[in-house]
Amino acid sequence: MPEIAVELGSGEEIPVVDFTGLTAGDLALRKATAVSMRDAFEDYGFIYLKDHTVPQSVIDELFAQSI
Repeated sequence: MPEIAVELGSGEEIPVVDFTGLTAGDLALRKATAVSMRDAFEDYGFIYLKDHTVPQSVIDELFAQSI
């Protein structure tokens, strides 16, 4: 189960999934990470990805364009 990152004002929680598990050499860890991502999307509809490799500049540009 992914760790819980944020509890929203409504009492809902958004899970955090450590993305490095998908790039691990250990097949069992990759599978467990994929299952955690799937479960989180099914249960919550959203996830926070921790330790991904997306550059901060790309994230900043995405948020700037969403306004």
